[in-house]
Amino acid sequence: MQIQVINELNEIPDRAHIALDTCVFFDAYKNPDKFKDFFEYLKSKNSTLVTTQLHYLEFTRGYDTVADFTNADEFFNQTIDYLYPLKKLEDKVDMAKRIYRRDGKNVDIADFFMAALILEHREKVIVMSKNHKHFLTDLFDVKAFVPLLRKNDIQTYCFYQFSEEKYIKRLEDLEKTIKVQ
Repeated sequence: MQIQVINELNEIPDRAHIALDTCVFFDAYKNPDKFKDFFEYLKSKNSTLVTTQLHYLEFTRGYDTVADFTNADEFFNQTIDYLYPLKKLEDKVDMAKRIYRRDGKNVDIADFFMAALILEHREKVIVMSKNHKHFLTDLFDVKAFVPLLRKNDIQTYCFYQFSEEKYIKRLEDLEKTIKVQ
């Protein structure tokens, strides 16, 4: 896999904190040969791979045997550099829910915690996900993308980064709709 940059100004910066969504773990675990070099590339840019405890729980649930769970757990721990505890992000979850408002009706709680992680650290965190409906483009900029070819299927992972300008505009728009009601 290779990062496809949208334009030269929007590439993954060195020393970025890359927050991995659960879908990344599932695909990387099932396709380690495709993701191994990719993760090594991110690490070569001195990136830190992070996620939240809820994403860990989503990834490790549902394994039939202790051995399957142990293998998944080991894979997770070898991949990730830092696991954000939920307590550190609780205050920002309510803010994420308010900002998403109606657009967040079908967003999982884990993705609200991912949004909270972004709100906590702003431009320092870049989220990698293929769940594009959960990262509103009127809040986040798409910095780059990675196509994943699987059999007869193409999955596209996007790298989303917080946009202060879009955030302020979203808050202003929400404030206008509240006044109208």
